[in-house]
Amino acid sequence: MLVDLISEYGFFKEATMPDGEEVFVKKLLPVKDILDQLHHQQIDEKYYPILYDGKDVKKFLLPIYPSYHGRFFPDYLPRQLMLQESCGSFIVEGNAIKKAYISRSNIKGIKEGDIVLFYCIRPVKKLTAIGVVEAVHSEVNDSEQIMKLVAKRTVYSTEEIEEMNWCHGLLLPWFLKKGGRRA
Repeated sequence: MLVDLISEYGFFKEATMPDGEEVFVKKLLPVKDILDQLHHQQIDEKYYPILYDGKDVKKFLLPIYPSYHGRFFPDYLPRQLMLQESCGSFIVEGNAIKKAYISRSNIKGIKEGDIVLFYCIRPVKKLTAIGVVEAVHSEVNDSEQIMKLVAKRTVYSTEEIEEMNWCHGLLLPWFLKKGGRRA
């Protein structure tokens, strides 16, 4: 399972030691010749946290309320710890590399590989995080199906998702690219 996980983030097996231990590495700086041969989503996967932002990738500004921002990006600003954090547990969605952004907005045209820029609407009123869209699921109305898709990668609880009217739902699991460099 660990090999599958690290492979998803661009690590590959470089060697096997005499004792059978496998050595995995990750290239962080892409070579121009290789970049020209890869699709932009392959660049995002292989060289994460570097991301591709060329002309064939759209960029979208997504607002996020402070109460959700603190849970989604717990290391962004100094903040008061929540009770469950100070009791030894942690906020799962804030520690996930892949996160799920759920919105009832009627944003059109977002597709896999596009870049999302998160804007904290209060109190900082600025861009705080960058992500690359991994998948878009629109018109998902069933809260059970939504929970299966987002697992523990959203700031919404099961109860909150069940209470919402998802007539124009937009679900964006994405790679967190905070501080990512452009390729």
